[in-house]
Amino acid sequence: MQAKSGMPVAWIAAAIRLMAMWTALDVLILAPTYVAQWRTRATYFDEQSRAIASSALLTGVVGAISALVVAGLLWTTSEALAERIWRPVDGDDETSPLLEDVQRAFFAALGVYFIVTGLPRIATLAVRYYTLPQRFGLSEEFQWSLVTGAIGGVIAVVAGVALFFGASGLTNLLHRRRHADDDSEVDGELEDDDAAPEE
Repeated sequence: MQAKSGMPVAWIAAAIRLMAMWTALDVLILAPTYVAQWRTRATYFDEQSRAIASSALLTGVVGAISALVVAGLLWTTSEALAERIWRPVDGDDETSPLLEDVQRAFFAALGVYFIVTGLPRIATLAVRYYTLPQRFGLSEEFQWSLVTGAIGGVIAVVAGVALFFGASGLTNLLHRRRHADDDSEVDGELEDDDAAPEE
């Protein structure tokens, strides 16, 4: 089984590293923006404007650092995550084991993606909220955007963790549902055959 699962594990690990590289590249693309914000911050004359600009800059930097940390974790743990994602099923069954393996890997990989996108979002929103000047009045629309963004980030992380660790259970549930539908169709065909009049 190790020989058979070695190739999928290698491909999944490569995909995880690609995700890490994409996350890091996205941060590097935005790096000039942070430099520009730092240089233009001193051009504001009033204290509140400088505080708001500093808050925006710190929010972006924390989001970038969070993304880089996530990218580093993805890169260093790619092999372990790939082995955790790809767990082939032993034994013969009417349903192809490859189908269940792909389903399980898809759910686990989707969970990793949700976690990767959700954690930096939560960190960014938390910094944005707590670094704004105390006298800065949060409009109702801005408060609602922070709340909905935070809720979305938490939901993404929770769903990601659930998918990553519950991929096997979800795959088994779909497997049982598929077999239950097949059994009901077979029973229906048998009943129709029994009800058919004999010639």
